[in-house]
Amino acid sequence: MRNDKKSKSKQMALGAFIAAIYTMLVICLASITPSHVNFLIAESLSLLAWYIPDAILGLTVGSFLANFMSGHHILEIIISPFSTLIATLLVRKAKNLFLGSTYNIIVNTLIFSIVLKITLDIPIIFSALYVFIEESISCYVIGIPLMKALENRGILKRT
Repeated sequence: MRNDKKSKSKQMALGAFIAAIYTMLVICLASITPSHVNFLIAESLSLLAWYIPDAILGLTVGSFLANFMSGHHILEIIISPFSTLIATLLVRKAKNLFLGSTYNIIVNTLIFSIVLKITLDIPIIFSALYVFIEESISCYVIGIPLMKALENRGILKRT
């Protein structure tokens, strides 16, 4: 039973660490972003869910905290964690990292193009295109190479 408690503690600590890193990245990088619609490098961390199941909760909590602490629109504070949860659950179930990235891009494009339309009155086609490009860069250009580099160094392994 002691090992179960120790294992559960490690899982909680890992989830909290991922939440903190995600939150920190969003808040710190938002300060150097020139617009209300910012490019989220932290979004590349969503691919951690493919390797680590505990990352799902950590990323969801991190999403809530980052949006709440950034003073975003209430709709974004509420919707963002649910979008992250759906996307990371799909990333986790994906057969490979590329497919997981694609799921993440699709979920966030569908959800956040609507959120941007409502909160910033950006035409849906432009918001969808923007989110698609932003998510594609975060996942395909930054996320996959980062995850593969960590995997090749023995830091990440799919569990």
